[in-house]
Amino acid sequence: MKEIIDNVERILQNYNISLNELNRFPGKKFLSQASDPKRLQMLIEQRFHKQIGLKDAKELEILLLTYNYISHN
Repeated sequence: MKEIIDNVERILQNYNISLNELNRFPGKKFLSQASDPKRLQMLIEQRFHKQIGLKDAKELEILLLTYNYISHN
């Protein structure tokens, strides 16, 4: 679990994306959306594919989904 969190933080730092930025969605927290994989994928596509590039956005998506799965199971 720590390795997954470290990887998520590394990607966020590499692209100057903070958890606060991830959580700036109106009325809802970004990471709480991770419980719905399709919703998470859509949010990442909308917000980060242009900012950090498709490959890294996909890596971030996979790490967040894994983190969410582990933290809720």
